Amino acid sequence: VNGEVVDEKFIIDEINEAQKNGGQYTADFDQYDISREAVIPKNCYLVLGDNREYGYDSRDYGLINKEQVIGVVRMRLLPLNDLTAF
Repeated sequence: VNGEVVDEKFIIDEINEAQKNGGQYTADFDQYDISREAVIPKNCYLVLGDNREYGYDSRDYGLINKEQVIGVVRMRLLPLNDLTAF
């Protein structure tokens, strides 16, 4: 994230299995791969999902325009120890 490695201990088994087989659990990418631009344009969002094996996100369908956003997160419920109202 922003040039820094993120330690994702919650998927360590999946990461190790992928590396054992000569691959990566999450493919490496950069902004240019997604939009052919060096930075994310104003009023656009890079959307990344957390269901890597089965989900789709901006790596598949590109950036999202602000006008396409139809909801707002008001509260994070899970994990319960990190319950947060926004």
